[in-house]
Amino acid sequence: MWTLRRTVLILAAAVLAGAAGGLLRVRAHRPPRVELAETSWDFGQVLPGAELRHTFRIQNTGGQVLQVLDVRAGCACLSAEVTDSAIAPGEEAALVISFGAPRLRTDGAYEVFIRSNDLERPVVSLSIAFSVKPPFEVAPDPIDFGLVRRSSLPARRVLVVRRGEPADQGPPPDLVVDDPHVRVASCERTPAGTFRVVLELTEAAPAGPVNCHVDVRFAEWPGMVRRIHIVGKLLDSVRAVPDALMLSLPEPGRSEAKATIVGAGSQELMKVAASSAIADYVSVDCRQSPEGPVVIVALRPGIARTRRRKVLSGNVTVIVGGPEPRALTIPVVVVTGPGSDSQVDRTPSATVAPVRPESVSE
Repeated sequence: MWTLRRTVLILAAAVLAGAAGGLLRVRAHRPPRVELAETSWDFGQVLPGAELRHTFRIQNTGGQVLQVLDVRAGCACLSAEVTDSAIAPGEEAALVISFGAPRLRTDGAYEVFIRSNDLERPVVSLSIAFSVKPPFEVAPDPIDFGLVRRSSLPARRVLVVRRGEPADQGPPPDLVVDDPHVRVASCERTPAGTFRVVLELTEAAPAGPVNCHVDVRFAEWPGMVRRIHIVGKLLDSVRAVPDALMLSLPEPGRSEAKATIVGAGSQELMKVAASSAIADYVSVDCRQSPEGPVVIVALRPGIARTRRRKVLSGNVTVIVGGPEPRALTIPVVVVTGPGSDSQVDRTPSATVAPVRPESVSE
């Protein structure tokens, strides 16, 4: 009985040993197989000058030695090195990827190709991604001057903050504004290491919307530019009071009307004229007053009252001189017939617009 049991055990051990040996022989004949724990890596946002490095693991899950024949990066700026080009079955090697960010000015996505003796996948690829953020911040964005009157031109402060350097180091930024009517008044370093920039509207800025931008850059990063938008609206301080005129014949005291040009200051009234629709009915004159120039519109002598009501609409144009001449248009209504002035539609308000230099001398 004991002899039979020993015989059975010996035979079972022999069978198991044979099976294990068979498995080993089968595995030994399996070709090499490349496996990667990860096939991509994103460094996220990085600063210029940072050294980027990441290690990928190459594993051989086959039965023969895996030969890494070549590792090639899709960009000369990338460096790829494998610690062991011959990887035994069941073993792994490290593939170290490094990159020098100073060469890059924009976001990047690159590939690394691994060529081996894997018959099924002779070439596998890895992807590398990162984004280079500007080494400085600018606030606020946009810069809003708001509604501005020429009599009180404001200034706006902008803070430029460098990253990754001590507060007392680094040159000041270069600032370029694309509008000559917005200037950089000052740029000072604060104790905290930021730069305080003051922007101002110039006296010669024309009335209307302000829509431009300032480019902020540093000399050591010529490709890094932050563009900050500048918005606002400059209200023209030159206006007519009242902003519309009405003359009526033969209403007492209504054959003449006056409008004071407020905000003109010492600027010269270079031209005053009535439009052709009312030029035959009115004369235009100008006088000085403590409040400013006064435009006087009067009915011409000899204009007779008509039996039928007649309403004429026109305007008087006043050209105000200065660095940039402007035309102030004052609506005028002339009534030469019976009826109440209340029956006449109200005239629109006076408007201001820039004038071409050649129009002033006409």
